[in-house]
Amino acid sequence: MSAFASFLGRALWRVLLWLMRRPFMKNFQRWTVEVLPISMRDKARDGLIRQNRFARKIGLPMLTVMMSLVIGSVLITTTFMVAMHLYETGYLTIPRRIRHHLGE
Repeated sequence: MSAFASFLGRALWRVLLWLMRRPFMKNFQRWTVEVLPISMRDKARDGLIRQNRFARKIGLPMLTVMMSLVIGSVLITTTFMVAMHLYETGYLTIPRRIRHHLGE
């Protein structure tokens, strides 16, 4: 599961990096700084640079962990749904001898 989560994380990371390098995204980031009052622009620009640096540093490991959680959640949900379907269709029944001990 870890290799698959790593593959999905890397693929998503590639897409995110591609989007962040597009001119419209760079223009949007510049616009968010330019909207602020002049006194706050330098601090906002530095914050944006720090934020991007942090994202490049921790983004891929975080996406890999998140993909592991998503895959685990999908597997647990699928297993539960299959078990419920099997129970509802009668493939999973409680044996008579156990039912007798349960008081049914």
